[in-house]
Amino acid sequence: MKKMLFISPREPVNVAGGGLYKTKRLLAYFCEKFQVKEFYLTESNPVSQENMYQVKINDKKYQPTLANLIGSYIEGVPLSVYRNTPEDFDRERFNELASWADIIFVDHFFMYQFVPDSFAGKIIFHEHNAEFNIWERRASIEGSILKSLLLKREAKRVFQYEKKSALASDLVFAAPNDIACLRNAGCDSASFATTYHLGEDSLLDTTPNNFKDLGNNLVFLGGLDWEPNFNGVLWFLENCWDTLRSETNGEVQLHLIGKISEQQKAQLSEYEGVVCLGFVDDLNDALSQAKVFICPLQFGSGMKVKNITACYKGLPIVTTTIGAESIEFVDGENCLIADQPKEFVNAISSLLGSNELCAEIGANARAMSEKEYSWDEMLNSMYLEIIK
Repeated sequence: MKKMLFISPREPVNVAGGGLYKTKRLLAYFCEKFQVKEFYLTESNPVSQENMYQVKINDKKYQPTLANLIGSYIEGVPLSVYRNTPEDFDRERFNELASWADIIFVDHFFMYQFVPDSFAGKIIFHEHNAEFNIWERRASIEGSILKSLLLKREAKRVFQYEKKSALASDLVFAAPNDIACLRNAGCDSASFATTYHLGEDSLLDTTPNNFKDLGNNLVFLGGLDWEPNFNGVLWFLENCWDTLRSETNGEVQLHLIGKISEQQKAQLSEYEGVVCLGFVDDLNDALSQAKVFICPLQFGSGMKVKNITACYKGLPIVTTTIGAESIEFVDGENCLIADQPKEFVNAISSLLGSNELCAEIGANARAMSEKEYSWDEMLNSMYLEIIK
């Protein structure tokens, strides 16, 4: 049995987002197929175990501040890499783990900093997103000229790091849209293989919502500590919410599921009808209260786990073009896609006004996800690529 060193930003416990959920599923599968040792960064006290090495990151250094941006320029690395560089790192211990392994699996681009130059085994690079694309898209919607320029500059730095990492790897796993993005940007000579970022597939075994018995509840699923998520929710509330509230005589609510800070709760409390559920014990129960799932992302990359999860549940989805990327969505058949506020409102209104349309779009989404996005098939495909 081959030996794998699995390196990832966080140990996949207390899963709070789609990225960490995929890491959890990957790790569980790899532990069945390989001898696995693990390396993680942590914000709390490191855990010392024979097969796992954790190292604490500096709380102040981790914050996305101007001082840390300057520090990243001094160090000559992207901000994400700088923020995730621990100060108390036992390189000798890590190199012992690396020398033990036949394979290093690098989960997230900024973890590539730990791969020893001398490693002679197989390097597998798992891209959760084409990170530079997120920075470029964020820059494109930024109102401040100075901040937009800084974001564009950071996008270039991130791309150079991603490109170097991809070209140095034996295999790069990424979602289809990210593979195309990276190739078009100049990583065409890297060895790519397709992976999907999938959601909570146990929802396929649950009963579909009975939409005629539901009120006008919308739901968004995703940690608001991830900037694209919080930005998307604010875009929706600032541009669509008043109109929807008016059209429904105030009888519409937005339920937010996922990690949310007290500061964000205070900011969102200014909008009537917004319910911050935070973490929920039973995801199926929370989604069973919703008539429409929204994903109003304005920037981002990769495959949106939240949308696949909603598909598994059979919810009708209203999303943006960016939210729909890399998923077999067909507008008007298994989702509704809208990028402008008016069209986004109209799409939601059409669903709130028709239980039959909700059922049709939701059933089509569920059937598509069950056919196209199987964890078992995807994980087995990744394994076969790794052992080639």
